[in-house]
Formats: sequence, structure tokens, C-alpha cells
Amino acid sequence: MGAQELIKIKGQKDQFGKIEIIGYSQFLKAIKQAEADGYTAEIVLRANVRVAEGIIKRARQFASTKMEKAAAATLRHEATKLRVAVSGGGKQVPYFGGANFGAHRDTKRIIKASNVRGRRSRATTVRHGEDVDVVARRIESQTVESTGKTVTRGAGQKVEVARTASGGVRVIKGWNQFKQMRKGSDFFLYRAVTSDEERITAIYQNMLDEITGQAFPDGA
Repeated sequence: MGAQELIKIKGQKDQFGKIEIIGYSQFLKAIKQAEADGYTAEIVLRANVRVAEGIIKRARQFASTKMEKAAAATLRHEATKLRVAVSGGGKQVPYFGGANFGAHRDTKRIIKASNVRGRRSRATTVRHGEDVDVVARRIESQTVESTGKTVTRGAGQKVEVARTASGGVRVIKGWNQFKQMRKGSDFFLYRAVTSDEERITAIYQNMLDEITGQAFPDGA
């Protein structure tokens, strides 16, 4: 089986740019049995690092807005001979998911009043067709435990919604800081994997050819 037959790229329509090498583990096992100098692991690791670095570079090129560029700047990779993973985000960029995947915009959310510690619980989403006042009453029928967990019944602090100066329920529309979510696609990370299919395939093809040459120098 040739390298081209071993490598299969799964694009956005399948699993957001997942890269799958058919029979990869079995191939490594066979080569490990054949090699004498332990050079295989270095070749595979080098290929995985090259793939990851290329994806990160391409993803940063695709990032277009200030938020996307900040999120893409946090991209990093972890590579071993068995796998390579590219991830991003962190405390400085907690919005990585929204920047990369977008979000449902113009979604009504009810803001809750601060608790005794001066902190607000997560806003409650008002689903399509729901009445804001009905949802607000449901929120205010709840209590919150000392751990911050909201419960419908039990001892604890009563949950209250935030109010406007006129006494109305405070509602915001979100998550409008992000682009509109698009089903089956993203804005820079997995898009980079899909667009870089030929380069990724070539890297792994060269890797397999090099390993085969090391293990079977006489073409056996």
C-alpha cells in the first residue's frame, strides 16, 4: 500500500479538518520491528511538528478581525510520534471558541443581579418564542447555594434579575461581539487544515518514504 493510499484528509464537511492516516499505528509497529537504529520516531515527530507549524501559520493568515488575530496568536502545538494537536485560548483569550467558530447573534439574555459576594451568575438565555417576564419569574423562583450552584428549591440566597432604572428586566442581546456562526465551518483554525490538504499529504508521504528507505535500504 503506497503513502497516498495511507493518507486520508477529512475536511470541514466531515469532521472540521480532521487528519486521518489509515493504518498509521500498524505501520509504525511494522517499521519498529524492522528498524535497527531507532531513527523512525525522530522522522515521524519531525513530520508532525511541520504539519502543526504549517497549520498555525496558515490559521494566523486567515484570522481577519482584531479578536480573531488575538485568538490565533495563542495557537500552540503538542507533538509526539503518535499524534499532534493544535490548540489555543487560555485566561488571556477566553473567547477563543467564539472568535474561531462564531456565535448565535441577537440572542436575548437576562442579566442577573449581583450576589452577596458582588458577583453575577451567568446570564440566562431567552429561547425563541419565550416571554421575557415569564423567564424572569422562573429565575427569581430559584435560590443559589454557597458554592454558587443554582437550585430550584432549598436554603440559600434568592436569585434576582437585574433591573433597569424604570424597573424592567435588564436584557441584552448577544453574542454580537462575534461573527455569525456558520454550520459546519469555522473562521481560521480548521479552515487552515482543510486549505492545507496538499501540503499535509506531501509531508506525510515524504515521511513514509523516508521511513521505508531507512527500514528497507535495498528496496526489500
